[in-house]
Amino acid sequence: MTVPNLTSLQWDELIEQYVDLCVDSMDYKSLEEFVRQTLIEDFEQIQSRHELIDDIRLTFDDETLDDLLESVTNPTVLDTNNTGGKF
Repeated sequence: MTVPNLTSLQWDELIEQYVDLCVDSMDYKSLEEFVRQTLIEDFEQIQSRHELIDDIRLTFDDETLDDLLESVTNPTVLDTNNTGGKF
């Protein structure tokens, strides 16, 4: 099949309709996983750690940032199974 010669507006509309079909065909878990993976990829592309810290602070607040930092730096919080870090 040859690619049709669409205008920019038609191309944009084709994309919109295709996205609607894709989203409509996904269940809740698939949508959730897609969003999670997209956000992880986006955040991994951030060039500066300072930029991610600012993003967390601006999207939520300082208390949330503090809680997140505590959860990733506190060995007790990280060891939720009380296994001493062993799996």
